[in-house]
Amino acid sequence: MPPTDPVADLLAMIDLAPLIDLELPAPAGGNKWSADLMEKKPGRPPVGVQGRILDAMDDERITRREASRLLDLVHARLRGDGPGLSTVDGDGNLTAISMGGSDGG
Repeated sequence: MPPTDPVADLLAMIDLAPLIDLELPAPAGGNKWSADLMEKKPGRPPVGVQGRILDAMDDERITRREASRLLDLVHARLRGDGPGLSTVDGDGNLTAISMGGSDGG
């Protein structure tokens, strides 16, 4: 199985996730820390899409610039003004992927 592109995976997650999963969950169970700040271990509350982006950055699977651009997309989707499914180049620039088809004519 070929290696996956973490940015592409997160972009797809941003586009496909229900809006509730795009919100960063509030601290749970009386814990003063947000789940995305907790150590990754069994029993950690769900972190949502934003938490997954931050985890990927912390694990150095994506750069800080890529994380920032991805979080911008999350917030744009929450506001309803994002470019949708996009590619991210090495500088963190986004290019929307056209989902329009061609009838071959």
